[in-house]
Amino acid sequence: MARRSDIIEDHAAEWLIRMEFAGSPRSWAALDSWIATHPRHRAAFLRLSVAWHRAEQLRKLKAFDGVVDEDLLSLPALRARRAAARARRWRRPALAVGLPTAAAAALLAGIYLLLPYALQYLRTEVYTTDVGNRRHIELADGSTVELNTDSLLRVRFTDNSRELTLLRGEAAFKAAHNSARPFEVQAGATTVRAIGTAFSVRLRDPDVEVRVTEGRVAINPPSARVLTPGDTAAVAGNGLVQVRKVPVTLLVNKLAWTQGQLFFSGETLADAVAEFNRYNRRQITIVNAQIAGLRISGKFAATDPDKFAAALDESFGIRILPAAHGRGTDAIRLDGKDPG
Repeated sequence: MARRSDIIEDHAAEWLIRMEFAGSPRSWAALDSWIATHPRHRAAFLRLSVAWHRAEQLRKLKAFDGVVDEDLLSLPALRARRAAARARRWRRPALAVGLPTAAAAALLAGIYLLLPYALQYLRTEVYTTDVGNRRHIELADGSTVELNTDSLLRVRFTDNSRELTLLRGEAAFKAAHNSARPFEVQAGATTVRAIGTAFSVRLRDPDVEVRVTEGRVAINPPSARVLTPGDTAAVAGNGLVQVRKVPVTLLVNKLAWTQGQLFFSGETLADAVAEFNRYNRRQITIVNAQIAGLRISGKFAATDPDKFAAALDESFGIRILPAAHGRGTDAIRLDGKDPG
């Protein structure tokens, strides 16, 4: 049976490599919790973090920007250093020279423990978009991804699998068929397996929305739940799946965001405004609750909230209020028009 100290070392090594290669706000929060559970967790993570940053061998695996403080484990400082790390190319390690024997032995022990976890992430790529931006990604297997605004996607291919993890936001996938290498998207607690498919996944933490326009997808395999074109599935955080069928043309229109547009077909004004606010730092607010339920239809430029507001003023009986004073004055404020 493995000793408790060995188990802690293994967990600390896995955490360190995960943070270096594919850290996310959620994983940092989970690391915080793990470290707070026991002082030995903190000590193990610090020891391996120091070895990772000081060893010439490990610095040549990935380039980092600074030196870890050996006296304190400051998670905010570590986060800042991880955010600054950009090099993601494997380079052959050089042999360590000039190190005291005890220090070299300690570093080699750290390397030996960390390398299996580092190898796990060698084929990992991380893609991200800022608010208002989108990104077209061509994967090595011929699949493509459209990454929506403010999104974060991790991609890892092995000889036997294609593993994609949507950590934030939304993405549309066109999966190249390969029965020997399943194409799976993990979003929160939900797994979506493609079967030669075009589909989109949106993470509404902890819930997930899946829309299928071509082929079939399986939800949380080996579950027998399979979606076909026109299916929209809402997967709750507790695993409950609700599916509704809509025309495929409607789902295709809902993917207008891949062309920089938003399509509405009877959504409430409140929902339309919430969708627009995903794409823009200049936010829209509804100051009159009575207009929040108005139904909105049309296609609009996703990153032009002023034009959207102007269309509301012209066609939907909504007026734009003068800019407010003080904090948040950049917001577009909507109200109902006076009768008559």
